[in-house]
Amino acid sequence: MKRRRLLYKQPLPAAPSSDELGQVRTLVRDKWVASYLAEHGRGGQDARAAAKREFTSAANKRQMLSSMLESGQVPPRLHAAATRLIMAWTSETPLRGPHEVEEDVMSSYRGSGTMFRYSGSWSRVDDAAMSAVLVAKGHNGISEVCSRLKCHPYVQGLWDEFSAFRQQLVSSTPITRWTAAMELHVEASLAANPPIPSVHIHFMFDAIGKTISFRNEPGLKFRNSQPYRSLAAPVARGRACKRAYDQGHFYLTPLKTGAILHATNAPPFKSYAVSPEWITSMWQGDKLSPESAKELYLKCKKHVKQYCDNVTSQVQMTQQSNLQERQAAAQAALLRMHRPRVYLEPVEQEFLPQFQVDAFRRRFLVLDGPTKLGKTIFASSLAGPEHTLELNCASSMEPNLRDFNNDVHRAIVFDEASCAMVLRHKKLFQGGVQPLELASSNTNCYSYKVWVYGTMMIVTSNTWTAELHELSPEDASWLRSNSVHVYCTQKLYC
Repeated sequence: MKRRRLLYKQPLPAAPSSDELGQVRTLVRDKWVASYLAEHGRGGQDARAAAKREFTSAANKRQMLSSMLESGQVPPRLHAAATRLIMAWTSETPLRGPHEVEEDVMSSYRGSGTMFRYSGSWSRVDDAAMSAVLVAKGHNGISEVCSRLKCHPYVQGLWDEFSAFRQQLVSSTPITRWTAAMELHVEASLAANPPIPSVHIHFMFDAIGKTISFRNEPGLKFRNSQPYRSLAAPVARGRACKRAYDQGHFYLTPLKTGAILHATNAPPFKSYAVSPEWITSMWQGDKLSPESAKELYLKCKKHVKQYCDNVTSQVQMTQQSNLQERQAAAQAALLRMHRPRVYLEPVEQEFLPQFQVDAFRRRFLVLDGPTKLGKTIFASSLAGPEHTLELNCASSMEPNLRDFNNDVHRAIVFDEASCAMVLRHKKLFQGGVQPLELASSNTNCYSYKVWVYGTMMIVTSNTWTAELHELSPEDASWLRSNSVHVYCTQKLYC
């Protein structure tokens, strides 16, 4: 038989449409407005418009709708919609984050399994210390807050109360497997002003091959909160139900980010096999930390190295990306502090004009002199910091140009480069038109090629002049002939 996947796993009793709900809401609103105007002796369009606005927060609209339903003022075709509105106006308002999609309220249920979510005004845990942690650390304080909530008397009492409620539901139905989890509602907790810890409770249950039926709406309420179908509720039908329900139970793993308390009669890896893709899906949704994901992959015993290596690579690349963002922010801040560079005749008259015409080779620039004169910043300003690759060449004989990009970089600054290093790479500093192979060895297994034609080569040094005197006449002559040497004695910025 061909398997079919639907939006929800089991068909529910037909729910009233939005049009039907709107019609009922209009009926009760019009009666409430008429009663309000008669009571206050008012009339006219303005008074009616004001009364309609008052209706939104009216406390007695549920009683009025119930009375209309009992007295036959609601057409039979709208009875289901009226009942739904009465339930909605009676129940606690569920807790939602600012970006969460509205869930379906469950006034009844008939099927073989699903996941409920309970929340309400009782979800908020008033604790100044935990609120302070959320204010100070944000998402980084979630683990600390969850650890404190586990021992909080109010949370423990709430969990004991729900455990009794859950036991009553299980004992009155053919439910065979269940999982309950209390979790910190991260989005709602951080969105509050000021942030306040808020919890919600998930209840996953199923009975393969049997029908679970909840028709008594009050019996589904916990602390006057109607259950909502969780957005993580399994989605399947037919033979695919069992696997989908397994995934629903696993979704409430105690290793999940924000998990506080957990209870189940269907432990993962024992009562059902766990797919690594379930772990990956939760990790992608930031429901699992990298450490928790690795721990669960290990328990899966399937392609463990492949999945764990993937987590490690992602963590490393994320750290590198975050580092690059911080570096860019720091560079942008420092760029605003830059001052105009001074006019150096050898640079403006001899060095820079070389790059306005084609040439087989060009001379490189040497900025020599004491420290703290701004030589490196001056060198970066010639092509602009964003188009300059700066290399630390202190005590190095092999410059690392693997990050050089000819499409981006117009200058390379060899900071603290020695005369010996330049002599070892003459063709590199002459900037010829032919590609150059660097990091050569007997095997060339780590060698790479660069093309630096048209790129400014700039050396900044504190000891260039002293090193020149120690070289052989031939080497010293080559360096003098192929460089524009500027000895700096004053600051290079205005």
